[in-house]
Amino acid sequence: PAVRQLRLRLARVGLRPGARLVPGSFRVEGFAEAHLRVDEPLAPAVPRHLRGYLAVNRLGVADGTRELARARRIEARDIEAGWPPLPARRMTIAGPRVTLERDHDGQLVLPGAPGNPGEPGKRADVGAAPSFAFALGELLVQDGRVTWRDQSVQPVVALELADLRARVTGAAWPLQGPLGIHAQAQPPGGGGIGFDGRVAFDPVTVEGRARAQGAEVGPYLAYAKVPARILGRVDFDLA
Repeated sequence: PAVRQLRLRLARVGLRPGARLVPGSFRVEGFAEAHLRVDEPLAPAVPRHLRGYLAVNRLGVADGTRELARARRIEARDIEAGWPPLPARRMTIAGPRVTLERDHDGQLVLPGAPGNPGEPGKRADVGAAPSFAFALGELLVQDGRVTWRDQSVQPVVALELADLRARVTGAAWPLQGPLGIHAQAQPPGGGGIGFDGRVAFDPVTVEGRARAQGAEVGPYLAYAKVPARILGRVDFDLA
C-alpha cells in the first residue's frame, strides 16, 4: 500500500465531557494536547507508529469529593497504534501529587469500588476484565509528592515524600512482569531516601538496594510502638 501522511494536532481539549467514559465514580479533569504524525502505509496487520507526543496538562482525578491524584503534565511519546493495550516507549509525569490511605482496619482504601456516592471504596472487583490497558517502555517521574495517611496505628501517621524522582521500566496495566525501579525522594524532616532494584507482584518480591541519609526517625515511631519520644537521624545502605 502507498505511504500515507497524516497529521493530528490538538490544543486545550477539555477532558471533563469525556469523563463519563471512565468506569466507577471517578471524576477526571484536565486539558489534552497532541502533535502526532504517521508516515507509513496504512493497512490491516501493518503496525502504525505515531511520531510526536500526546499530553494532558493540569490533570486531576477524584473519587466523589476526594482528590486522589493530580499532575502538572503527563506526556507520552513514540506511540504504537493499538487498542488495547496502548503501548508507548516513554511516558513522563511532571509534578504528580498522589494520596494513599489505610483505614482503621489496616485495609488499603481503594478508589472506585462500589459504595455510597462521595465515599471511597475498600474493595476492587478483581474478577472484572480491565477496561483499559497500557504498556510502557520507560516511565519517568519528576518533582513528585506522595502523601501517606495511616489510621490503623496510634497516633495516626501522616507522611509526605517530596521531590520524588523515579525511572520505572516494564510498567503495564494489568500488572505483568517485574518493574525495574530507580527512585529517590526527600522524606519528612529532610534528608534523602532511595531505592534501586526490581519489584514483582505474583508473588510479591523485592530485590535491590535501599538507602537513606539523614532521615528523621520521629515520623515512623508509631509503627515501632515505642512509648517514648525518640529524636535523631538515620543513615543506612541495605542490599
